[in-house]
Amino acid sequence: MPSITALLMTFAVSGVDPEMANATWLNAPVARPTDYPRFASIVRAEGHVVVQCESLPTGALSACTAMSEKPAGLGFGDEAVRVVERGRTVPRTVDGTPAASRIQTRIPFRISSEPPPKPGPWIGPEPTAGQRESARRWAIQAASRMPRFARFGLEELPADRRAVVTEWITELYPDRQKAQEIFTVAAARLLAEIGLAEMPPTRPLDEGTWNRRFAAASADQFDGAAADAELRRRYCARYECAPSR
Repeated sequence: MPSITALLMTFAVSGVDPEMANATWLNAPVARPTDYPRFASIVRAEGHVVVQCESLPTGALSACTAMSEKPAGLGFGDEAVRVVERGRTVPRTVDGTPAASRIQTRIPFRISSEPPPKPGPWIGPEPTAGQRESARRWAIQAASRMPRFARFGLEELPADRRAVVTEWITELYPDRQKAQEIFTVAAARLLAEIGLAEMPPTRPLDEGTWNRRFAAASADQFDGAAADAELRRRYCARYECAPSR
């Protein structure tokens, strides 16, 4: 039969609270510009998402879920989960032993205060007839390969909004025939600027340089910034495009 002293010691040990430390961030998750949902970036919407995950004893994160997303319907929730999954924690400890726990964090999505500068008018050399013809042949292929709506990330929107926004895009942006005409002018101008008689089998410039100079060469053919601004006006007038505070 145990002694009274032994029983008292048992009760004392069982009543001791364990020493615990909550999980903290080792690598705190931060949204990068490349994490911004494509359509939200075009209409310059901002948002924030609260994400909850399980912090594993290894410090890795599991079962991340967007608990709240404002504004909803722009894809911020899915992107925020991917952002948080890149993070890593110092796990919760119980008496010095790592243990699983839940952790929450708020991921803001903020866009620069000013839209990108509009490219200036074309001031380069005028292309020759041969350069224009070569550019026309290239533009036919380029326009046919370019999915018209791919730039907008419409798959991030709910189906009902997607249908409305698709109508607006059809109205505001060039169709394939107009895109072919714009591509022809821009490509011919670039050939003249670079000093090539015709378009080579592969792009004559790296992608970033080509895109930047192509935008400058086509700036007077279509005002993309104005179209984006009108798309934003329509979307924000009909749907929420800023988080409630």
